Amino acid sequence: MGMTEYIDTSYTLSEKSISDFETVNVGFEKCPSGYGYGPTLRPYHLIHFVTGGCGKLTINGMVFDIYAGDAFLIPAEQISYYQADSDDPWSYSWIGFLGVKTGSFVQGLLASSREHYVFRKIDTQKYALEIEGAAKLDEVCPYSYFHTNSTLLKICSYLSGDVLKPSVYHKKLSLAENIKFYIDAKYNEKIKLADLADMFHIHPNHLTRIFRETFGTTPKRYLSELKMNKAIKLLETTDMPITLISTTLGFDDQLSFSKAFHQYFGNPPSYYRRR
Repeated sequence: MGMTEYIDTSYTLSEKSISDFETVNVGFEKCPSGYGYGPTLRPYHLIHFVTGGCGKLTINGMVFDIYAGDAFLIPAEQISYYQADSDDPWSYSWIGFLGVKTGSFVQGLLASSREHYVFRKIDTQKYALEIEGAAKLDEVCPYSYFHTNSTLLKICSYLSGDVLKPSVYHKKLSLAENIKFYIDAKYNEKIKLADLADMFHIHPNHLTRIFRETFGTTPKRYLSELKMNKAIKLLETTDMPITLISTTLGFDDQLSFSKAFHQYFGNPPSYYRRR
């Protein structure tokens, strides 16, 4: 059967990395006897679903025997090597993905397995069916982009039911964490400390104190750093006009954005983009 793969190049890896969940590639392969891949590392997460045969995975000095009905996860930036068995080489489907929300999801998966990187006795055919449809796409276009990302979300939903332990992924947020969550979600709006305090029914001084105790900085400073870090990403990875970036980040106008950026980084955003 050989290998079939679709690589989504709708956006760069840098752009994908600042989204929530983004597909990098999907594929399936019936490997030849003894076929190995690596050692290598990738800038994105990768999970394989083995539908037939067997092989070995080596990661972080650990070696796992993998069989049909197993899946194995290789987190981003971790060196791995995997090889098909000589007598009964495996067939598998895979999906590569990244994004700002994938880290906690991957950590939840790792914590849910006794073997950390390996998930035993799951319905890998169910996953392969979803992946194979996306892998057969042959054109990079809006349809393919949405198709592959809907496939990723479906795979994640399956894993959430088959593998993920809710106790390691979902936890009740503390008051400080709830405040941070609100700032993360509303950073592009005009957030005032007094309004935050009213929303959470506490005094502004108390809000600042518990936030600093938890995160080592004040809510005001955290909001400023959040805006500036997002400004850097937008300047690096998009062609958005600076005036539009300032609006996106919740500044009144380009002048106020440029002033805040210059104060934080020592140079105006126009200089940073040219550099």
